[in-house]
Amino acid sequence: MPLAQPAFNDLEMPLCEVRPTEWVNLRFAEYAGKTKLFYPNPGARLTPFSMDVPCLYLARTEKTAFFELYGDRLYAAKQAGKRMIFPETELDRRVFVGVQTDLLRLCDLAQRGGGPKLHLDARTLWAADLEFPQRFAEAIYHHPANVDGIRYRSRHTDENCLVVWERRKVARPLKGAPSPLRAHLCATNIGHASLFGEEILLAGTSKTYDDLIRD
Repeated sequence: MPLAQPAFNDLEMPLCEVRPTEWVNLRFAEYAGKTKLFYPNPGARLTPFSMDVPCLYLARTEKTAFFELYGDRLYAAKQAGKRMIFPETELDRRVFVGVQTDLLRLCDLAQRGGGPKLHLDARTLWAADLEFPQRFAEAIYHHPANVDGIRYRSRHTDENCLVVWERRKVARPLKGAPSPLRAHLCATNIGHASLFGEEILLAGTSKTYDDLIRD
């Protein structure tokens, strides 16, 4: 757990600035509108524990955005000698949204020694019980450094990712329709499908596979 907030506030915050950049976020299509760009998700690792802070998770590429959402499930399935089951209904609902950020001032957990400055080690950051990293995210949010969010490194692609908080207007959706996750699905027959090179078991219909193979 993080130190009590008064003591945590005395710690040196590892900081970085990220210039205005285009990013991507993978989400359900019903949350792709401008009014719901930020929202607290109890299943997200670096959402402050109180769930009072709307958040936006960002990756530089669609591949990393996908792995940030599904990488742990893919890994668990591989460890069990299986393929991850991916419902066709979820495949149809997920879309990639382009996001433009302004200049950001962030807590930098991607820099060498960043986490230890806050008494945050890798085992805590990547703990299966999300309460632990979420408690640290809460403490970081309330730190007097007043950062816009956190930069961290993806365990799955080693790319830098961000979680940005809605404490000021720092991000907006890019113009253009969201890109569907389905566009990245590859299937060769009824038993084999993949997303971003990872084998999955698509819980769909034979017609789905027939249409994909024909395309």
